[in-house]
Amino acid sequence: MNNEKSTILVVEDDKSSMALLRTILDSGSNLLEAGTGAQALSLAAENKLDVVLIDLELPDITGLEVCRRIKAMDGGESIPVLFLTAHDDILLESQAFDAGALDYIVKPVSPLRVLMRLNAHIKNKVPMELLN
Repeated sequence: MNNEKSTILVVEDDKSSMALLRTILDSGSNLLEAGTGAQALSLAAENKLDVVLIDLELPDITGLEVCRRIKAMDGGESIPVLFLTAHDDILLESQAFDAGALDYIVKPVSPLRVLMRLNAHIKNKVPMELLN
């Protein structure tokens, strides 16, 4: 990652997918991990996030609902949310964007694609003071 101070929240309940993402992202970023939507919302409330990577399917609530709730948090509207999912479905992709996502990446993921998109979204993140 270009920005070594970036805080990235990864919301993924599949252990092998989480391990892959940990390997891809573990080069200088502050990586927060959640296996459920509830854990993700707690971490989002307690930390200043630069980006969120989230799966559509979680054991407790959907990734779509987690995205909506993060976007509704104070300051959440400026946090880029990227979906990582096995669902190559245009309707679900549309729902993700409607929920506030900025990107939708279909698994299996290319490590380089994930890094390129993360870097682009972090670089283009709109500072909160410009939104107010």
